Amino acid sequence: MSLLTIRRARASDAKSLAKIGHQAWQRGIAAHLPANARDKIGPQVFEDFVNSFPDEILIAEDEDGILGFAATENGDNHVTDLWVAPANQGKGIGSQLMKRMEDRARKRGFDSVELEVLTSNTRALSLYKYLGYRVTKRGMKMDRVLELPLHKTKLKKSLFF
Repeated sequence: MSLLTIRRARASDAKSLAKIGHQAWQRGIAAHLPANARDKIGPQVFEDFVNSFPDEILIAEDEDGILGFAATENGDNHVTDLWVAPANQGKGIGSQLMKRMEDRARKRGFDSVELEVLTSNTRALSLYKYLGYRVTKRGMKMDRVLELPLHKTKLKKSLFF
């Protein structure tokens, strides 16, 4: 992999981010859901998300293009999304995006970063634990996009040691 850069999203990135987000979602989450829930999520859901929160999205790219992205929705310290193109997973891109999200939260005056993940998504849980996130809560929660209860794990990382 060549030199990785991280930058803010632009409106022109929406289609590329939608494709990456949907592919990563299919690989990491879809298999853990009932078929009727999987049918609710397509690339358009990700494109709408990108168009709604472009200032809250950081993109990882190299000279070949966009590799992944991370986002908050409200300018706060809650990371709502981390998606890396399946072909580029396991190369440290997600870790670098999370570090930048942590830097952003620190600059915004927060002393921690929080996130939530599907409990059965053990690959994501392992990444966050490796990055120093600690489990703060586990339990059923209504997913606002899928409109069904899912078992989720909340994690938190202190930014000041």
